Amino acid sequence: MPVLRRYLPYLLLWILASPILALVALRRGFRAARFFGTASRTRTVCECGEEVALVALWRCSCGFTYRGHLLRVCPICFSLPAMVRCYECGLTTKLPDPR
Repeated sequence: MPVLRRYLPYLLLWILASPILALVALRRGFRAARFFGTASRTRTVCECGEEVALVALWRCSCGFTYRGHLLRVCPICFSLPAMVRCYECGLTTKLPDPR
């Protein structure tokens, strides 16, 4: 019985924290699914209805220029782009964040 009393507070904390941790994991899973859904497409649609290519020639904010998919980590500054600009109307669209 003394062993049970020693671990009872930890067991209660684990039981109380489990639903919160499950919700946090579900939220992260939905965000990752949304990010990978966008990362697997070659085009996205702007609010004006025009398609914006995600595979092209891109310039990072650090100045590095690369050819390929927009949602790729820059090899120089290790950043991901946060938005893409429509060439038709000039509107920027926020990209999903993987974190």
